[in-house]
Amino acid sequence: MGCGVPGGFRRRWSRAMSRRFVGFVFVLFVLGLVGLGFEEKTCYAQIDIGTVLQQVNPQDTLGAVCEDEKFKVVLKSICEPGGAVAKAIRGATVAKIPEEALTLEEATTGESGAASLPELAEGRSVQEVREGGQCLVDVGSLKLVRTNDLRLRSVGRNTEVRGVKNEFVESWKESITKEVAQFITTLQGDDPSSSSNATKTDDDMSVYTVFSESELICSEGLQCVVTDAADLAAGGQLSGTCKKCKFGSYCPAGVVNDESGALKFTPSVANQCPPGYFCETPSSIKNCPAGLFCPSGSAKPLDCNDLGFEMKHWGTEFSARLEGNYCPPNSQEPWTLCPGGYYCPNATVAIVCPKGHYCPAMTKEPRKCPFLSVCNEGSSAPSISWMALVGVLALGVVVYGTSFLIIWRSKKACEGDSEDEELTLFNDKVIKTICSVVLPRYKAREIADICKMGTLSVVSDPLRLDICDLTVKFKNRVILSSVNFHFPNGTLNAIFGPSGAGKTTLIKSMLGKLSYNLDVAGKVSFTKCTSNEEIKVYSNSRTCLRKTLDFFETSAARKKVISNKVGYVPQDNVVYPNLTVNENILYSVKLRNKFVASRKALTDQILNLLGLLNAKNTIVGTPERGGISGGECRRVSIGLELAGCPLCLVLDEPTTGLDAVSADRVLKCLNFLTASGMTIIASIHQPKSSIFHLFDQIHVLMKGGYVVYTGPKNYVTRYFDHLGFVMPELENPADFIIDIVSGLVNCKSKPSFTTEELAEMWVNNKQMLQHYSSDPSRYGEGSSESSFVDMDAKNQEKAMDEEAKLLLDLSLPDLHKELSRNQELNSGKHAYSLSIDELKGLVIHICAATCHLKYFDTVDECIRHVSNRIRSCLSPERNRPSGDISAGDQEPEPQSYSRLTSLFSFKSFSWSFKSALSLKSFDTDGDSSCTCNLAHYLKRQLQVACVLYSKDILGWVRLLGLKTVDMVITAVFAIILGFNQGQGNMEVKDILYMSMLINLYVGMLSVVWSITLTLERLKSAEREAGGSISTGLVYTSAKMADLIDHILRPTVFSLLFYFISLPRQSFFDFYVVVLGVSLSCSGLGDFVSVIFPENLATVMGLIIAFLFGGILNGFSPPLSDLPSEWIVFPSYARWGVEAMSLSEFKEYNDWRTITGMQHIGYSFDNYTNGVLFLYISALVLRVAAYPLFRKRALA
Repeated sequence: MGCGVPGGFRRRWSRAMSRRFVGFVFVLFVLGLVGLGFEEKTCYAQIDIGTVLQQVNPQDTLGAVCEDEKFKVVLKSICEPGGAVAKAIRGATVAKIPEEALTLEEATTGESGAASLPELAEGRSVQEVREGGQCLVDVGSLKLVRTNDLRLRSVGRNTEVRGVKNEFVESWKESITKEVAQFITTLQGDDPSSSSNATKTDDDMSVYTVFSESELICSEGLQCVVTDAADLAAGGQLSGTCKKCKFGSYCPAGVVNDESGALKFTPSVANQCPPGYFCETPSSIKNCPAGLFCPSGSAKPLDCNDLGFEMKHWGTEFSARLEGNYCPPNSQEPWTLCPGGYYCPNATVAIVCPKGHYCPAMTKEPRKCPFLSVCNEGSSAPSISWMALVGVLALGVVVYGTSFLIIWRSKKACEGDSEDEELTLFNDKVIKTICSVVLPRYKAREIADICKMGTLSVVSDPLRLDICDLTVKFKNRVILSSVNFHFPNGTLNAIFGPSGAGKTTLIKSMLGKLSYNLDVAGKVSFTKCTSNEEIKVYSNSRTCLRKTLDFFETSAARKKVISNKVGYVPQDNVVYPNLTVNENILYSVKLRNKFVASRKALTDQILNLLGLLNAKNTIVGTPERGGISGGECRRVSIGLELAGCPLCLVLDEPTTGLDAVSADRVLKCLNFLTASGMTIIASIHQPKSSIFHLFDQIHVLMKGGYVVYTGPKNYVTRYFDHLGFVMPELENPADFIIDIVSGLVNCKSKPSFTTEELAEMWVNNKQMLQHYSSDPSRYGEGSSESSFVDMDAKNQEKAMDEEAKLLLDLSLPDLHKELSRNQELNSGKHAYSLSIDELKGLVIHICAATCHLKYFDTVDECIRHVSNRIRSCLSPERNRPSGDISAGDQEPEPQSYSRLTSLFSFKSFSWSFKSALSLKSFDTDGDSSCTCNLAHYLKRQLQVACVLYSKDILGWVRLLGLKTVDMVITAVFAIILGFNQGQGNMEVKDILYMSMLINLYVGMLSVVWSITLTLERLKSAEREAGGSISTGLVYTSAKMADLIDHILRPTVFSLLFYFISLPRQSFFDFYVVVLGVSLSCSGLGDFVSVIFPENLATVMGLIIAFLFGGILNGFSPPLSDLPSEWIVFPSYARWGVEAMSLSEFKEYNDWRTITGMQHIGYSFDNYTNGVLFLYISALVLRVAAYPLFRKRALA
């Protein structure tokens, strides 16, 4: 059979048909707009008033009506004589009239009293009159019995379980009564308007049986109907006619009804069969059996099973099936609910809920008690489940256990490093011993320091930087004006100038980071000194097209700088605060240096060079949480760039915020690095005198971006002296220069001097530098480019001439024997064990270091010197005893800047020098050849991704304390909300409100955390992108690490809230929605953090999250009230609240829930859509955020 109600035309029933179905009419009197139906497969038929009028024709017989299943389900008592309903009717017990009576006055005024049933005075006889006969009504002695009291008394006398009142239906009875009253008058053929007063009933819907104590009364099944009240005043009696009682009435002998309007009772409710009972004939009354219901005026009970309803309200038609209802004996309504603590497989029986199960109201089958929860017999709701505590504890064990394992492994690695430090000290001793034997007149410590640099001591193709006529403007304001600077390779360059001189803009021009809205003219280029290849960063003017492309995509200039290994150390210390000093450098080496043979060795070289070995196992920390000092943090920041072995290093005010001692250490490190051929450029603000003298080249700018001086440090004071600016004795040259360009120093040669003339003075007098350099004996040595040998030991050996090789090969055995017999090298834990070939490589490496220090011009010269020294001091014919080399031959060590005493760590001494000789610097040509091999490229990217992820995980573990506080806050909120929600049935508004609060809390917290984490990642991503690391890998790794937070938080919340409040939906359904909200909102936070500036991102994220979660949630205001659902479409709460509510709604059979859900505009079909939206939006938002993340990381 089909679903729904077919169309038809409206016809009026005949009076005969209306009386035949008067029992069904009174069912509609209570149901009103609510129709009855039954379920078949996935749909169920509906019956309402319109259906009855349209489907039944006046000529239809009862058999024809029963053939329609839509009517048969309601009229089973008539249409199925042999069915279960008919059997229950036949077994119904007879009810009795209560032994109470009311007078007509008492009934109409609401006063009650007790009296016996109507009886005549003693001696008077009563005569029963048959149908059509005349009867008398004694108005003064009318008695009225409230027959609906029968139900209350019957229920009170039995022990049946009572159903739960359906408040939802009760709330609509007023409107139901009005609609049905009009329908009843239509069936009776009366004018609805004229009968409106007659159809009104008492507020309590009482049904009365009216008796007369007259001598002529009507017999059973008849009632004395008064039609004329003209003689009421004359006598005390009225005459009437005995008429047959209406179908569904209860008429014992002597009942009276009124059609004249003279009596005070309402005729429409007089003598009706009371609710909870049925009257097969007007003379009999029976209790309504269990499983059936009997509304007022019932001739046959109706089945409570397989019913449905529909209602039109709020402009929407609602439909639902009636399940979980229970009709105990004497039920007058079908929607009485199965009470809590019982389950009702059908509407006939209520069974006590067994132990280990719980049965909320409307339960058809007992629900299994949740795990680790207590459910006694007759429980309507489970107790709080211990699973909340067990789940959180288990999660804590997993998280903390894994974290402690990672920390333990990290500490074990640190303990292994302590052994390596001993080998490092021994390694240092070997180099110094060799130097003391073969190079006694040279500074062994400085030679050892150069050897410590390993890979850093070899720059394959040094870079020099040239800036020619660079002019930068912003609208009409000039920032840099015709700047011409030359930065030679292997030099330490300082950029001086007051605030507003354009130092930052100049630094950005070197890095290719000039903003798209700046007008740039001139040229900025790097030149590779070995290959003489020129790399143009900026050339000529930047066109409008180039500006537009730079706005939408990272500047091509920045990509050129990155690809040519130009490192950048920003003014802020961008480090990994949750990692140790060693881990910071080690991870940076793994990420940036592809071709180094031992990343651990290079890490220790950098730590040793920067003086950080003593703090290598200390967590960097932050100013708030503590950690290393500011100077150490600055050196760590520099070390992160050295990890990539840059050819040029640019630093933005590296001494800002540091004390004098820390600043001195930082600059001495930079000065030492120039020995490798690295070009270092630093903008600096008023350094102390000792720092100033560490620089090789000085470049001075004044306000407006004009050049005041550029050239060697040794000539700067002489140049200004030539102009008439005489520096006082003991004055700091740096302060003196800043005072000059600031106009604080008078020019002796020109009293009318102004600072604007300095630029012109430079143009007119810069040739003086050539004059100074032509006479170094008079003016001091100028700076010259390094003449070191930039080859590793193997290539140096190939470049040596045959004579030097032969001399070295002949002399090495003697040196080897001397070192093997040396007591100092063989008396400790470690012993000398180098082979001849390894010793040869070490000697060549030492000779290369002497060339770096300009002790020798070439490696061949050093080798000859070493060979001659060995032959003269260690040859067999000299027969010198072991270890008898005079210490006096060695010059005392100078008191130069002391680097730490240990070298890079090795597992064994023999292996260490093999590793050192095999170290190779990063080469861009090798990188391009690498990309040709797709498999190798993908493998490298996978390795980088693993390193990034392991770094992020280790950083997360180190923040476990802070994460614990976050989880405790989440747990407290979940506990409070869970206890506030409670267990058991929830109203529609409670479910929606609960869902909204959960979505709002989880959503806002996820947005804030995501913004915080993304902003932190942006700082490190800018540095990592500057080291040629793929921003895609950086972003992906960061988001994968952040997933730990975005999964743990909803997991803790779900475990506690769910197993405390115990909603009816499954934990899986609940958790899927909460997790989806967390992921979606964290994606929203990622997107917000890259759109808005850092200082506004968190505030805007909270505003957007609250707007979506608290206003555009589809619940308040409801979807049905919105002009278009697209208004709330992008809101996570619109889908999260609906999905969570629907997963709870589907476990309810309550009509209130169904109608409330449909009133808001929810549909069960949208559950899947809601869940999919949350997870798809989480992915889409993250993907959409990546281009902006990349642009900010590279900009």
